[in-house]
Amino acid sequence: MTKQLDTPPLVDLTLLQRALRTGCRVTGWPIGNAYFLDPAKELLEPVNAWSLPEAPWAQTFRYALSRTPIGKGQGIVGRAYIRRRPQWMPDATCDRDWPLSGLRTSPRIRAAVAVPVAVDDRVEAVLVFWSSRVQQQIDKGALALLSRIARRLATRLRRTHDGTFLPSAPNAGG
Repeated sequence: MTKQLDTPPLVDLTLLQRALRTGCRVTGWPIGNAYFLDPAKELLEPVNAWSLPEAPWAQTFRYALSRTPIGKGQGIVGRAYIRRRPQWMPDATCDRDWPLSGLRTSPRIRAAVAVPVAVDDRVEAVLVFWSSRVQQQIDKGALALLSRIARRLATRLRRTHDGTFLPSAPNAGG
């Protein structure tokens, strides 16, 4: 287990949290979180940026996710990273590749959608939105809006040669 990143270097945490809150509003789902690539570890690390209710079950889920790095290709987050497109999980209790298998039985978390954030043709982060109900399909309009949120976030980030993030120029897509 690992400690979540408080913030990726020089990423505007307020901007990231706004993107997560907007994604939760778009889907009507209670939880949104983010993972950023740690190039040194080659893992997707959870970031201390959330949109979630204050309910104890949500805090338990946050605690578990915040200590779970994801490998490339692992679970819905890793699949979104590798495939470079949104991934859908209709029911977490049926996903054998989900790293939080101990929480699979939680009645509060069921479906999820993971949306990659690509900066300069490289996926740097994945936004994840969680539903409390099984969802056999996601609304195409909501998916398009989530993808637009990820693209807009990507225009605000760029990675330097040493692996840190810098905000992009103020007029860059924002």
